[in-house]
Formats: sequence, structure tokens, C-alpha cells
Amino acid sequence: MTAAATALRTALTDLAKRSATIAKACNNDESVKLYLVLPMLRALGYDSTDPLEVYPNHETDRIDGPDGARVTTADFAILKAGHPVIAIGAARAPADLAAKRAIIASYFSAWPSVKVAMLSNGQLFEFFVDSQAPGAMDTEPFLTLDLETMGEAGPSDDAVETLAHATKAELDPDRIAERAHLGLVKKRLRGAFVEEAQKPSEDLARAMMARVGFPGVRKEAIDRHYAGLVKSAFEEALVLPVVQRLKAGADGIASSLKLDVSQSLSSAEREIALFNQLRRRLAYLVDDETHYQALDLLVCTNSIGKLTIALDRDPAARVVEIVRGSGMADRYVFTDGEIVTANIADIDVPLKAAFLARVAALDANTTARLRKTA
Repeated sequence: MTAAATALRTALTDLAKRSATIAKACNNDESVKLYLVLPMLRALGYDSTDPLEVYPNHETDRIDGPDGARVTTADFAILKAGHPVIAIGAARAPADLAAKRAIIASYFSAWPSVKVAMLSNGQLFEFFVDSQAPGAMDTEPFLTLDLETMGEAGPSDDAVETLAHATKAELDPDRIAERAHLGLVKKRLRGAFVEEAQKPSEDLARAMMARVGFPGVRKEAIDRHYAGLVKSAFEEALVLPVVQRLKAGADGIASSLKLDVSQSLSSAEREIALFNQLRRRLAYLVDDETHYQALDLLVCTNSIGKLTIALDRDPAARVVEIVRGSGMADRYVFTDGEIVTANIADIDVPLKAAFLARVAALDANTTARLRKTA
């Protein structure tokens, strides 16, 4: 890690620890902007006292819509040569940042010079680029920071290395967009691997059977026998190397040290473990066969620092967002609150309620299919 990245890590850690002592006092939008958002900008190296660099309530000249309404302003804009390059939107917690995305996205699209957007409720900081379509802010953040978990465990290496490209000293929108695009591709690949690990598709099962010398397997045989074999082999291929590493690292010291298993897992492995743990917990909590069958509809997507669990690939059917900490504790964010804990049992009540609510909102065809399966 470079000296600049090390300095950024220190600044972010200090900011996170300080926010823990003042966050409760920031109970309106302006206090969040002054005492939590501006310090983040200073941690990134920007001079919040210079209006040529950090400008509040920055507007655009673009006229939007037949009524001539002005596009909503950004709460702050980072300027470079007089043009905004980073747009910032802020609101006090527990504001749902998803509601602010449309607002800042309009500003983002109005200024071709803007390549990065940051949204914050003082606790969570989400970062966006236009990696999928130039001038159109991505719908999902490429990086999410949680000050509370970051204060406890420090920022992850991925977060520091990614955010370094948004600092004043190293601001490089093209590099940020490139890294974000690769991150999104990686996120989708991870999601695909997790889905295949949970329930191997016919295509994967057929391809793997052909690879081990059994081409042309019939669909009936895949459904009855081979999909289960592929699933178990997939799980063993992921778990066994981890077990071997833990065993190797524990030789001679297992009796005297408490091993932090989560820190020994790779990011992808930990995400699979979190998803599997959550599904197992829900299987224990639900008491209706239809609800149990609905567990197969759960899917997960991830960005750096955050795992989103939703039902049947519908972003609006979010059950929970898990903001991953570097240590043992994670933040579980529900629509009506959040819990920081290292013990998943602590979220039983809101987890079950959120899952049942999402199942109840399923369309009639899906519900009928689940009941038929049950």
C-alpha cells in the first residue's frame, strides 16, 4: 500500500472514530453536512473552506421538463477548473439513500464533467460513477462505507485502494470508472457463482458433466442426480481449501489462540458464507411450507463493502443489506432500522418480518407456483 493510501486509511479511521461521538448530535440535514460530510471531503484532501474547490448548493443551467423546472442542486460539488467533477448529496440518518439517488442522478447527468457522485446520511457513504452508460449515474454504488463498522474495524484494503482515486491528490475519473466497471463485473460474477453454488443451472451441470467425461447427459438425469452432485462438489471445492488453510495456520497454536475465521476467508468466500448463514437462519425461523419454498428465490448482489439480499431478482424486494465490517461485526440494514452485530441471531425478528413481507408481496403466479411445490 502506498504512502498516500496509508494516509487515507488513517484519515478515514480517525473520521469514523470521531463520528461515533458526534453522530447522535447531528439530528438535521445541515449538521450532517457540516460535521460529517465536510470532514469526509477533507479526509479525501479537499479544502472545504475554498469555494473554488468545494461549493455548496451547486446548481446547473439545464432546464428540465416542460414546466422549465431547474434540476435539483447538489448539496456540494467538488470543482476543478471551475467545473464540477464530484457531486455530493446528503441528508440526516436514518434517511434512505435510495430516495436521494434520483435527485443526485439528475444533477449528475446535467453536467458532463461530473464523473463521481457521493451520497451520505452521515453514517453511510455511497459512491457512484457512470460505468455502464456515459452521463448516466449507475443505479448501484461501486463502494459503500459505514462509519460505525469502519470505526470498529477500520476501512478495508479494497475500500482504501478504490477511494484513493477520488482524492484531490490522485483524482482520476477515468481510473475510478474503470475500477468501478471491473468491480461491477466482479460483483455480478460473484453473484452468479453464489447462485450456481446454491442451485446449479442445467447449463453448468451439463458443462461440468461433459468436462469430467459424461457428455450428452439427459435433463432428467441432471435434475434427479447430477445437479446435486455438482452442488456438493462446488461447495467442497470452496470449503476444503479454506479448511486446509485454517488447519495449517492453527497447527501448534490452536489451543492457545482464538482464530478469527472471517478474516481468513476471501471476500467471495465470506459473502457465500454470509448468504448461506442467512438462508439457514430463515429456514429455522419460518414455519410455513410456502415460506420455506420461497427461500429458493433469495438472491444476493454485492458491491465493495455491501451485500444485498433480495427476493426473485427484484431490487424493490430487498430483504436486507449487509454492510460488511473488516472485523467480526456487520451492519444489517432493513427498511425500518438497522442492527450492528457479530451474531446473526440478533436479527431474527426483523429478518423474519422483512422476508415474510417480501413473500407476501410476490405476484399471484409465483405464489401459486410455490404452493404447488410445497
